[in-house]
Amino acid sequence: MPAVQVYFYAGRGDEEAMQTSTEDETQRLVKEGARGFVAARHSLARVRQMRAVESGYEREVWSALAEAGWLGLRVPEALGGGAMSVRETVALCEVFGEVLLPEPFVACALVPSMLVAGSANATLRATLLPGIVGGSRVLTLAWQEKPFELEPGSCEATLVVTGSGLKLSGTKRFVAAAVGADGYLVTCKRDGTLALVHVPSSAAGITLTPHRLIDGSVAATLVFEDVALTAADVLAEGTGAGALLGRTLDEATLAVSAMLLAQAAQALKTSIDYLKQRVQFGRAIGTFQALQHRAVDLAIQCTLAGAALRHAVNGYEVQPAAACPDISAAKALCSRAADRVARVAIQMHGGIGYTDAADIGLYLKSAVRLSAYLGTPQAHLRRFMTVQAAV
Repeated sequence: MPAVQVYFYAGRGDEEAMQTSTEDETQRLVKEGARGFVAARHSLARVRQMRAVESGYEREVWSALAEAGWLGLRVPEALGGGAMSVRETVALCEVFGEVLLPEPFVACALVPSMLVAGSANATLRATLLPGIVGGSRVLTLAWQEKPFELEPGSCEATLVVTGSGLKLSGTKRFVAAAVGADGYLVTCKRDGTLALVHVPSSAAGITLTPHRLIDGSVAATLVFEDVALTAADVLAEGTGAGALLGRTLDEATLAVSAMLLAQAAQALKTSIDYLKQRVQFGRAIGTFQALQHRAVDLAIQCTLAGAALRHAVNGYEVQPAAACPDISAAKALCSRAADRVARVAIQMHGGIGYTDAADIGLYLKSAVRLSAYLGTPQAHLRRFMTVQAAV
């Protein structure tokens, strides 16, 4: 066996063995189902095709995700969902990350379904949740207003009581998948108290400015100018809103970390496959010791990031409120692993790696975007240090 294959099995192989040892039957079945789904409906060529789609993804595939039961994965069974754990969410996102699925599962399925399902507003929950789980209603969370924000409670958008109801005003930035969405879940303050409201995209007073991101997905800046709402549009308020948002964003961060980790592992696998095939000076370049050492270094980074993610998931399941620093550590390490592996992988491919036709470049673009989504590595490291210093 060529030396590069030995390194490959010692790196990626051990990581797969460790993952297998920690997966239960449900997680395995989730992954098998997800891999069958993406094999039938997705390819890396489709990632490039979505650059020409206004929303960055296809509603037909979104409906197929709903039919497969993925959109309500974390929704209680009594509310029409799958009632699965965060481990199944992580397992599913590993598969979606591995193939760079453009559909915004975290932004428009996991986050809104958890927020709506956890709302005390039973009427609004009954109105919104079936559409979210069934794929006919696409919602996205609008919560960030400044770069590097991690806390939803720091918002400056206001919800003012008027004679006819409520009026929402403020600006939200970096809103994922806002283009084509049917509505927004918006964080704001009413009399200084945090609130979460539902705003239909058709409401008067909304200005949407889209931004095409590096990987072809689309985010937007939303400006709300005296948007008329009623008390029935309020999903949560006060400490309940803060707790619901915090728990949801923590799970979403774990899901994104899983996608980043899977991207790093797949980018490394793609590169090692290329090293085995590319011949120079009469030898496969994978036999060159310098490249073998780089591959081992990348495999170690993937292993460390994977360990951090598993530790965070374990901690979150035991005590969600105390898992914040571990979740931030996992996001930072998975982000850096995905970015580092993709950059070195492009170099390993040589000149062809820098072309748009090379699939390896898609992994770097996705890593850049997902590393910033729900908090940059630097922001999460700052939060980790702040929490640890307070202990």
